[in-house]
Amino acid sequence: MRFKELRGLGVALLLAILDGVLIGLSLHAHDRMKLIVALLLSFLIVISLFMQFYIRLFDDGVICYRSYIVAMLPQFVTYDSIQTIEQRGKHHVCLHTDQKTYHLYVWKADKLRLQIETKTKAEV
Repeated sequence: MRFKELRGLGVALLLAILDGVLIGLSLHAHDRMKLIVALLLSFLIVISLFMQFYIRLFDDGVICYRSYIVAMLPQFVTYDSIQTIEQRGKHHVCLHTDQKTYHLYVWKADKLRLQIETKTKAEV
């Protein structure tokens, strides 16, 4: 089962708004070079919207994403290392492990929490 990560969607939408502004400025100034750069940026934004990050549940663990400065890097968390699961909001789930706390932002946080609870022995 997989759940869409909301942080990647938010970044892509923010970039789409900034790209729209850049296209508008380049059309107003009649600058073709800025327009070409803006269209290339919009192509990258479309690719990032289709290639979103997904939180995937497997039989022995979860692939979740941890943000480092600019990048979001995938990390595999085994069910054995999860100590507690906490739902902090409608779209926010925290996985407390032995070493780190993972903040997961998904559309249906309650469904994700229930799926992880059924596969692990963690406290709620």
